Amino acid sequence: MEVFESVLTTFRKNRHYKFHPFCEEEKITHLCLADDLFLLSHAYVDSINTIKDALIFFCNITCLMSNVDKSLAFYGGADEDTNAQIQSIMGISEGSFSVHYLGILLTERHIQFVHYRPLIEKVKNAIMGWDVKKLSYAGMIELVGSVVMGLIVYWSQQIILPKKVMRELDTLLRDFI
Repeated sequence: MEVFESVLTTFRKNRHYKFHPFCEEEKITHLCLADDLFLLSHAYVDSINTIKDALIFFCNITCLMSNVDKSLAFYGGADEDTNAQIQSIMGISEGSFSVHYLGILLTERHIQFVHYRPLIEKVKNAIMGWDVKKLSYAGMIELVGSVVMGLIVYWSQQIILPKKVMRELDTLLRDFI
């Protein structure tokens, strides 16, 4: 991905490119998660052409290309004409929010408490499964430390967990132990 980052940075600096409004300060053009790539920009046709040209150049030097059948474009607040232009340039169909990616909700809006329910339910189900077993105090601590905290850490690496969610999780764990 370092090669792609270098190609995209070069194209961005030498052509017309507008950052996504929330990415401009840090100059974020893309996110690479697992084996997926998120390209971020303002819904500006010249920016999309710059990204398309960078992808073509990257394909020519590495023989790696994106699969347009598995790719989606997400628009936040762009008008229909711009969306249509971007789709014709990239050849990628339009996706719709909300999307779950690796178990985490991706949305264009602020995440509400209800969106954290899957995490709370996973923790609750894990605890309920262990509750029927006769576990020692040390065994309970070990399970909480390894399994439950692993879930919480995974989620907190992706998004900030609100205090309300953390309090509910603490209550569940305190009641279990």
